[in-house]
Amino acid sequence: MTTSDVHEAAHRAFSEIFSAWHRGQESRLIPTGGATVKGFTRKKHPDSSWKTSVHIPGRDMKWPTILIEAGWSESIAKLKQDTLFWLRESEQQVKVALTIQVTRRGSVTIQQWVLDETARSSVKPIQTMHITRNRNPRSQPQISGSIHVQFEDCFLRAKRGNESDFDLSNEDLTEIAEAVWRCLPE
Repeated sequence: MTTSDVHEAAHRAFSEIFSAWHRGQESRLIPTGGATVKGFTRKKHPDSSWKTSVHIPGRDMKWPTILIEAGWSESIAKLKQDTLFWLRESEQQVKVALTIQVTRRGSVTIQQWVLDETARSSVKPIQTMHITRNRNPRSQPQISGSIHVQFEDCFLRAKRGNESDFDLSNEDLTEIAEAVWRCLPE
């Protein structure tokens, strides 16, 4: 499958911000990028992923703890299908499944997904952060929502010392969006 520069800019800009956060913790996550994982029904690779460096009894180390699926030409239905694979086939060993969707108009939406407990064959968003590009260059983009990722969901252990959860700030989202906007076709 070929990818576009818009698609790559979206998940790589997020990855840089996330990596800066996890490098500031006492432990490190292993960046596994787009490594292919074989599930029960098929093989799949995320756009970006990380996993804990600590082996935990009963946990299959092939699964990342956090991953990103980005979509430029993909529909939200396709991104939901992707996150369903990761959450269901890993038996929720994937703790954080994020999507980044970019529209033709340049809006960027980041969502965190979980299995829908009422319908295990579906996922639902639990957090959404959105930025809309303002066509007037003198006006600020419109930002709504937030993304907060628990430290424990990434590292699979409690925080120690000065370790912290990951919060995507408005400035971070703007940085991701600006990288995407520079790649959008005119």
